Amino acid sequence: MNMPRGSVTFLLAVWCVALSAQVRSDKPLELNGASPADRRLQQLGAAQDEGDALNAATLQAAGYRFAQATAGDAWTVQLDPPLSALSAGLRLVVQATTDNAGPITLDVDGLGTVPVLGGGGALQAGEVLGGELVSLVYDGTAFQLISGRPLPRKPCPGGTVAVNELYCIEPVQHDTADYPTAAVFCGSQNMQLCSWGQWYVACTKAGVLGIADMVGDWEWTNSAGNSDTQARVVGQSTCTHAGVTFGWDSEPRSFRCCYRR
Repeated sequence: MNMPRGSVTFLLAVWCVALSAQVRSDKPLELNGASPADRRLQQLGAAQDEGDALNAATLQAAGYRFAQATAGDAWTVQLDPPLSALSAGLRLVVQATTDNAGPITLDVDGLGTVPVLGGGGALQAGEVLGGELVSLVYDGTAFQLISGRPLPRKPCPGGTVAVNELYCIEPVQHDTADYPTAAVFCGSQNMQLCSWGQWYVACTKAGVLGIADMVGDWEWTNSAGNSDTQARVVGQSTCTHAGVTFGWDSEPRSFRCCYRR
């Protein structure tokens, strides 16, 4: 049955239910108006059920993805319209009510409690603040927090001390070695020769951090910048005493390793 241009052409088995103002079809509907303005559905109301079509205003507001969490660490939220099941890939924006005191769980529309994880593990206290908007993605077993989480710092490995939140340093020198041997050794420990900047900052804090022998002899650092085939040596007499020397076929020197957190 063809209707006037600019309306909907209903392909097979179409009937109208006048009382509910609905149009139902067991076949696809074809919009064949001459202009884009004639090929659209208008006056769609707000969705009441998860199977309802969404109008442009609802899509733009994305309110069906947003919810306010209950207080505490056992979050419950209610979506509008509600979900009948959780599916992998579901993305929500949730506003926290209070700071978290430990691991968080989430129950969406009474579908069951699942953990909220960050970086693969449970959240630590203070990682979500009250009033904060966080973005969550359901992976099939848990909601993964993909925003609002501070970057966790790795702990310093044994035998090193934290200079600051960015790196750790060995407090004791290794015996003298040539540059390649020193560099390979640090790499084998999942570390690297300290940069000139790392070494200098650690040197200025040596007394507080208990770092020994920062001055008094030359130590290797990881490079001499743009000086190809050379490496920077530091610490002969002060924290600022530095120079460059060839990295190969040179005198063995002391060294220590640094670890990026």
